[in-house]
Amino acid sequence: MSRQIFLPELISISIKNYTLYPNGLDYTYDFVEGVNLVLGGNGMGKTTFVNIIKFGLIGLYRKAKDLTRTYMERAIVKRQLYESDYFSARKDDSISTDGIAQVVLKFKINNTCFEVTRSLEDGRLLSVIIDGIPLEGFPITENRYERVNDSEQTQYLLYQYEKKIQEFSNLTFDDLIFFVNEILFFGENHNTVLWNDGIDGRTDVQNELFNKYFNEPALDLERQEMQRQAKYFDSLSRHKSEDMRVITKLLEKIKVSKSDKSTEASPSIDIIELKRRIELVVEELASIQTTQKSLSKEICILQGEKNRDSLNATKLDDEKKQIEKEMRIIADSGMEEILILTGESRSMSSVEYIGEACKLAGKYFKMVGLEIYPVNSEEYEYLHKCGADYVTVFQETYDIDKYETLHLRGHKRIWQYRFEAQERALMGGMRGVAFAALLGLSDFRKDAFATALHACYLQRKYPHAEISLSCPRLRPIINNDKINPLDVGERQLCQVICAYRIFLPFSGITVSSREGVSFRNGIMKIAATKVSAGVSTGIGDHEDKYRGKDAGEDSGDEQFEIDDARSFEEMYDDISKDGLQPVLNDYLYV
Repeated sequence: MSRQIFLPELISISIKNYTLYPNGLDYTYDFVEGVNLVLGGNGMGKTTFVNIIKFGLIGLYRKAKDLTRTYMERAIVKRQLYESDYFSARKDDSISTDGIAQVVLKFKINNTCFEVTRSLEDGRLLSVIIDGIPLEGFPITENRYERVNDSEQTQYLLYQYEKKIQEFSNLTFDDLIFFVNEILFFGENHNTVLWNDGIDGRTDVQNELFNKYFNEPALDLERQEMQRQAKYFDSLSRHKSEDMRVITKLLEKIKVSKSDKSTEASPSIDIIELKRRIELVVEELASIQTTQKSLSKEICILQGEKNRDSLNATKLDDEKKQIEKEMRIIADSGMEEILILTGESRSMSSVEYIGEACKLAGKYFKMVGLEIYPVNSEEYEYLHKCGADYVTVFQETYDIDKYETLHLRGHKRIWQYRFEAQERALMGGMRGVAFAALLGLSDFRKDAFATALHACYLQRKYPHAEISLSCPRLRPIINNDKINPLDVGERQLCQVICAYRIFLPFSGITVSSREGVSFRNGIMKIAATKVSAGVSTGIGDHEDKYRGKDAGEDSGDEQFEIDDARSFEEMYDDISKDGLQPVLNDYLYV
């Protein structure tokens, strides 16, 4: 028996400060009953306009919740998203605006009026008004929202909006994603309901439509879960079959090696040869076990833990166990290099505590880097002996007057001490150091110039050292409105990076996940030598991110919002597709 559902009826759309269109700074269109035509030549933005309408309804969601992969014999279920910079990448940066680009979409569901405002800059849901009453909740990007645990999601506007959609439409939000992307809009691929039969990996629209319309909601949810379980067990079966094939091949090699053993060899030689073969077998088995665990490859930044000196012996042991556990999670992904990141407080992360973390990291990684508060040269020497080999320090800005307005007290207030941190690290025996100004705090051209001069000075003074440059821009953070950032566009950032490469042709250049997918894919072909992937800037959320376990009360706010949320596996594949060779590590710590 069919059930009654209610789909959105478009009322009007308003686009503001969106420079793709000549009238996009203030454009409003009232939809008429019946057919509404979008006319224009190739490249005029027709598809983008239709996608803005879809974006107003469901955000950046491309697919509903489904199994994406298996990891550590666990099903990974999530929604698929379009790139977060899909709309912002299409702006004309040469046109100035008096505010952020946004869309306001009005529509009805079962005679209830919705007014939804979304940012075309970062995709955030800014406000929802239903019959004149605004919904309560904090704005958040969908990339970040999908990583939040279920209990925490309730505080966000996205969650409240989804619940209201379900209340008035008799559809789950995942069902609405399906209807908008597969039924209500006729996209560039020109697929119709009649043709979408699930062949060649496509969504079986006919079957899905039948179940969503003729099934009871609870029964349909049960069906979807059973489908995901079926995919999971199928994937797990294929993984196990491959494991069995590899193990069988290895056992055959062992059998052959035994039959080939010379009968004329002396007992001593026989024992030595047997020992060597056993060692080789053990190494191969270890490799197989690592491959079996590496079902998903992601990079993680290890966050600083609580101060060792403030903990009792029992809790310190527990902390070290937790660190080693996270190290193991990251190493299981196949990564060979790790960056240990802490805050600026010695009281929360002492040098001794960081040293213990470095020792643990050395068990799992070929290279250990540090991004911590500046310390003295003898403390850098101690950390180097513990296994660290590389130090990154963000000067933030070389404008001393601006720096003093941002750091009113604490150890970070002393500009000169921070400026000399890289040299103290080299004096302490570190192999390499990295420099960076946070572009946008002051005049970015002056800051970039000062950063390059700083790196060049130490390169000449310590010619054996590896010198690297990072190129971070300001990203949205708490209290961002109090910083008064000076905007740095992608064009300007590209100019800075190219200038770095010309001025210091042999230095490393790192471009972080602060930047979008298209920019990072392009800059890798020009000047960048290192990129990050699978990054989380939150505190204590790594096990949640990679194994789906709640970080608990120790988790904290993210330092800033990242733009490129690709996993290591996705980044590796994208680099390879562009004709480049990904390299996981350039050095071994000795």
